[in-house]
Amino acid sequence: MKSLLRVVRSPGLVIGIWLAQLFFAWLGARFVASSVRAAMQGWIWLDDGHQLAALIELFHDHPEVPAAILTSLVFSLTLGLVAWTVLGGGIISRLAYRTRGAETLAEAGRYTGAMLGLTLWSLVMRALLLGFGFLLTLAWAPLAWTYPLWFVLGMLAFDEARARVVLEGARPWRPGTTALSLWAVLKRPLLILGVLLLVALQWAGLGVAVVGAAQAGSSALTPIMVRLVALLSLVFGLWRISAVIGPRAWDDPPPKNADGVPRPA
Repeated sequence: MKSLLRVVRSPGLVIGIWLAQLFFAWLGARFVASSVRAAMQGWIWLDDGHQLAALIELFHDHPEVPAAILTSLVFSLTLGLVAWTVLGGGIISRLAYRTRGAETLAEAGRYTGAMLGLTLWSLVMRALLLGFGFLLTLAWAPLAWTYPLWFVLGMLAFDEARARVVLEGARPWRPGTTALSLWAVLKRPLLILGVLLLVALQWAGLGVAVVGAAQAGSSALTPIMVRLVALLSLVFGLWRISAVIGPRAWDDPPPKNADGVPRPA
């Protein structure tokens, strides 16, 4: 539970990332809303219980609306990926060293290039793992149930590689850093099982949000519920990173060597 405690002790980090996510979502929603208003040209939406049919008609008559929705979705996902890449070093520093405010942002900026290199190698690693899982499924269909495992292994290898770069001074642009990180993760089966549970809870929360939003319709509770689910998912994500950091975390910012890499006192 120490890993969760480190997340709880970082309310500024959690709330800051959550508000940034809400802002990105708001930007995307404004773009879609303006497209819908332009397509409807002043017509009023009458909620007569046939929302799905009305949406299909709107999409058919104005194909620019679904195009705007797709563009907004791609924009939000891309912006979120860039944000996580940029903030990676700062997040690990905050969870491991308990850095504060400006120092956390400075660490994020310092490791931006390193996080980019790790992201590229991580994509290769994830593609190989998912491809291996796909081949296993072709060989024996029941192994399709193991697919979440390959997804989680790729995610954990990426987190471990980031932790090694920030906490141990590993070289981010070398493929060996990512490969050794995967091996380190495979030696921690309890971590893998725990993260599988966290991912299952995240997906369950997303499912509850989708079903709840569909049932509630335009209720005022719908956006509140979706935002709370997003906050819970964020906490689970930070908890996962904190668990990967494990015993390498410090109670106070450690001294660093001439290259800026932490070293024991």
